[in-house]
Amino acid sequence: MFAASTDSSYEIAAFIHIVCAVVGLAPSIVIAFQSVSGGDLTDLAKNSFFHTYMVQTVAFIGSFITGMGLIGLSEDEFSFGDPWVSASFLVFILLLGVLHGLAAKAAKQVRAGDVNATSRMVLGHEVVVAFGILLIALMTIKPGA
Repeated sequence: MFAASTDSSYEIAAFIHIVCAVVGLAPSIVIAFQSVSGGDLTDLAKNSFFHTYMVQTVAFIGSFITGMGLIGLSEDEFSFGDPWVSASFLVFILLLGVLHGLAAKAAKQVRAGDVNATSRMVLGHEVVVAFGILLIALMTIKPGA
């Protein structure tokens, strides 16, 4: 990734991009592992609504913006027309859709007292983790580049 440019602005943008992606995925990873280990998800679910809307959304948007900046700074090594970039955009939109349409909505229901929505919330976060792994694979392997 850093081979695209030796410019320090590229390296700073790449660092911010990676940090935002890690911060964005962390709450979903924690919830997914907590559910697999059989731990109590009630308190975690009640706090998940804040993490989903505030932390994850801001981090993912930051990662998206810096990712577009990285393509612009890549000195024509990468372009918006590359297949892996288009696939990454699509997966990113799906990730945000699942995050807000399933995980956050279910977390809001759990916060309101509906403990049955916990399984939907966990499923949403597990899908977000899967999409995150797919995004990492797309940006690492760069198929079609």
